[in-house]
Amino acid sequence: MQRLTTLLLIMIFTCCQTIISGCQEGSKPSSGIQSTQQNFSDTIDISDKTVHETIDTTLKRDWPKRDTFTAEQLDTLRQSLVIANSIIYDTLFYPLIQNLADSNKVDWGSTRLSSIPRDHRSAPTAFLLDQFQRRHLNRLEDFQAYRWEDDSPTTGSVEACDTLPKVNVHKLDRGLRSIAGTMVHERVHSFCQKHISQNRDENECDLAYHVGTLTIALAAYRSNNSRSFTSRANMCSHLLKLLQQRNIIK
Repeated sequence: MQRLTTLLLIMIFTCCQTIISGCQEGSKPSSGIQSTQQNFSDTIDISDKTVHETIDTTLKRDWPKRDTFTAEQLDTLRQSLVIANSIIYDTLFYPLIQNLADSNKVDWGSTRLSSIPRDHRSAPTAFLLDQFQRRHLNRLEDFQAYRWEDDSPTTGSVEACDTLPKVNVHKLDRGLRSIAGTMVHERVHSFCQKHISQNRDENECDLAYHVGTLTIALAAYRSNNSRSFTSRANMCSHLLKLLQQRNIIK
């Protein structure tokens, strides 16, 4: 009897250790969803992979088409939204964006300001940051399921000042941090910032791409116990320099 009791205690202890270990490693997403946990001895891609609508004008009448999210896709969005919300409330998020604005490293040229209320066009970054603090991110139910043609790189779209982002259901397999970055990026558009074109290279230093990349970078940084990590990314050189100066990336 004593031997049986000892065996039971060992089994219970082993189970408890497994549970604790799982909590320390972070809960794993459901099957088919890429975890945010990574080996930080590797190089981490922190690029904002948001790609806006690139449909040929002759096809616009047919695409995108309404769709529905699967339960798994909704879970992906839910987990990504948790990450995105944690970053816009992170103590580094606003100061880093404000630093870029104060040093005139946020590109507001051309038509980016055209939908922002006139009273705020003299300080558009301050207006956008205030919108984040007042209106926060989209709710889960705001995201609309759409699909683009199979070979489209489009991650989704949202018109300036619109509050219902379209999400390409075919682009939800790219990792939770990446999707979180797109959620924050698209929220900038719902606060009325425009891009000057659909060419990413022409927009990489505007606020939407700044906050998208910063969201991914800070999420990785916090996952690495607030230690700097080796990264690769297509990002604005000003943001790259700032992240290196603050020892967020190597």
